[in-house]
Amino acid sequence: MEGEADHPVMLLPPPPVARVELACEGEDVTLRLKPLGMMVTNPDLFWQAPAVFGLWLVVAIALLNGGPGATAFFFIVLLPLLAVPATWFLLSVHRAIQQGVIDIVDNRLVVSRYGVFGLEQDEWSIQRVQSIRVVPVPGTGASLVGRPAMMELQLTTRRGAQHEFFAGRDPLELQWLADTMEQVMGIAQARQAA
Repeated sequence: MEGEADHPVMLLPPPPVARVELACEGEDVTLRLKPLGMMVTNPDLFWQAPAVFGLWLVVAIALLNGGPGATAFFFIVLLPLLAVPATWFLLSVHRAIQQGVIDIVDNRLVVSRYGVFGLEQDEWSIQRVQSIRVVPVPGTGASLVGRPAMMELQLTTRRGAQHEFFAGRDPLELQWLADTMEQVMGIAQARQAA
């Protein structure tokens, strides 16, 4: 947390679960989000992916040895179904290695994400940002084997556009990020004054 004392607003340190580095220089703030790793994002993947692929492979071998109708079934139905676990695995790897940088510099907010799919970057004027909250990722949560919903940051602009980032990170870390970003940008102070 180098340079923390240099910032004109007193910033709280990140929670112990956070994988974030905070750097301040004058009024500028940089938050670096470190990759989470596979054991944090999807610890079950190490037995689920081989099990799903193994089952697919057994059925594929049985079908390919079953005659012309079975071969057609393999190429028309089973081979495309391989895309489901492959996509699941690719998205899990992406979440595990994704890194991020949040820069609040010169009255601009820049959110950068690096992962399997390359660099994604969004930028807004601080005046255009209405709020930053922690929200559940749609389709996750109680319906899935009693696990809590996966959370993400949601930025809402003054025009109502919503942008989501950093799904699957620890909810305490996400809440600290949202609070820190709003504090640095003056959103929290403006909300209290209203």
